[in-house]
Order: sequence, then structure tokens, then C-alpha cells
Amino acid sequence: PNLAAELGVGPRMTVELSGGNNRWNLKGSTDDNKKLVHWVVKPEIRYWLCQRFNGHFFGIHGLYGKYNVSGYDVPMLFDKEYRYQGDAIGGGISYGDHWMWNKHWGMEFTAGFGVAALDYVKKDCIKCGNEVGQFNKTYFGPTGIGIKLIFVIH
Repeated sequence: PNLAAELGVGPRMTVELSGGNNRWNLKGSTDDNKKLVHWVVKPEIRYWLCQRFNGHFFGIHGLYGKYNVSGYDVPMLFDKEYRYQGDAIGGGISYGDHWMWNKHWGMEFTAGFGVAALDYVKKDCIKCGNEVGQFNKTYFGPTGIGIKLIFVIH
């Protein structure tokens, strides 16, 4: 599940705090241990081009999270033959568009791009967990893509 709260701090400025959590093995079992387990927190400051909570916006965001990935290829990051456990810290820029349907309900499309520093322990197989070593990597790319259902509290 993902959840976000956003607060207006000026006529065209808002602050959002979002988070996501995936604690389940995806198609994994005790035999293969396939998983994409993670949690992430992402604060963002947004500048709205017309008025807050309506129309286009640009944002600057940070992110921090922890992950445990095994049995999946994650392009340019992780190979499915290993298990990776670590944390990520970074930030970037975002763009979005928000449509209000009525006084309380709306929809938002958003995309972010940025950089993250990944520090992790690499394990030699997805199940056994014998440590290969500790590594770090710099990631450049998408830092968020979303379609959100919005409920506004006035």
C-alpha cells in the first residue's frame, strides 16, 4: 500500500509526504525466496503553475528506503541470481498534473526523475544468504511514477 498527505503552505506551494510499503514475497515461496520487499518515504515540495491542488506542478523531492530483493532482474541495478539487502537515499525533480472532479475528489498523474545512493549487502544466492560483500552504487533514473486518487479535506 502507498499513502500520501499534502498540505498547502502558500497560494501556489504545497508540501507532500508519501510512503510505500511492500512486505510480501511476490510469487515467492520458502523454496525460491523470490521477493521485492521494500519500504520508502518521500517528502516533496511542489510549486503549482496556476493554483495549488489544481493543474500542473513541478516538485523537488527526497527519498529514503530499505529493500530486500531476490530472484528478480532489476535492469541496471540487480541480477536475479543474487539477493540484495540495503538502503537507498536520494532525491530528484518531478512533474505532475492534478484534475479536480468536484469539491473533494480528483486524480493526479506524476513522474519523478533523480539520483539515489544505494548501499547494500550482496548474497550469493536468493535463498541461502551467504554474504559476497558490501557494495554501493549510484542510480540515475525514475524515482517515482504514479496515478493517484485524491480526496481533499477543506
